[in-house]
Amino acid sequence: MMVKRISRSISLFLFTAILSLLVLPLSTNAQKAENMAYSTESSSKKSDESKLTEVTYNGYSFNVPEYWGDPVTVGNEMYFMKDSGTLPLLYMTYIENDFYTEQYKDSKLRYTDYFNVLEESLNDFISFVFDSCEFDDSTKTFIGGKPALTRKGTCNMAGDDDAFVAQFIDDNNIYVIMLVDYQDSGSDIFDDINELLDSFKEID
Repeated sequence: MMVKRISRSISLFLFTAILSLLVLPLSTNAQKAENMAYSTESSSKKSDESKLTEVTYNGYSFNVPEYWGDPVTVGNEMYFMKDSGTLPLLYMTYIENDFYTEQYKDSKLRYTDYFNVLEESLNDFISFVFDSCEFDDSTKTFIGGKPALTRKGTCNMAGDDDAFVAQFIDDNNIYVIMLVDYQDSGSDIFDDINELLDSFKEID
């Protein structure tokens, strides 16, 4: 059990390494805006005023506003950023699900098992990423036809932030989708999150 926990912790640390670099405190607000992809300024563009563009990620496709620009990918991590710092940071990653499904190897997972696995994984992710946080209870849903959990809340990543985190699971991996923005920024980046999640499709 201890070995399993250590392996899980190492994996969580590795897949949040790039994220941690993105949110390290910088010397000025301008530097923060340029490198962190979100700021106290709100984007003047609304998603319903812009075209959507399709993005592919590890066997899935989904739609984002065209003005978000092209994603940056590093290994199994993907995020969106803008030099102006006025757009949201959308962060995605995945890990192999066997870190959490090992106890089920001798039996077929039921839907309730998937949600239990996701709850444990989501708790681990949030505790690793945020210094302090206050999230709502998880909401069960489906993303790309796969069992998923979502949570909304407030956190402390680089100041006072609003956050949305979702995870879904398939036969091989657990996927993480996260949006973060400063509180009181006036941003509307969370308004269309359901549409973004609904657009996820598994690529044949």
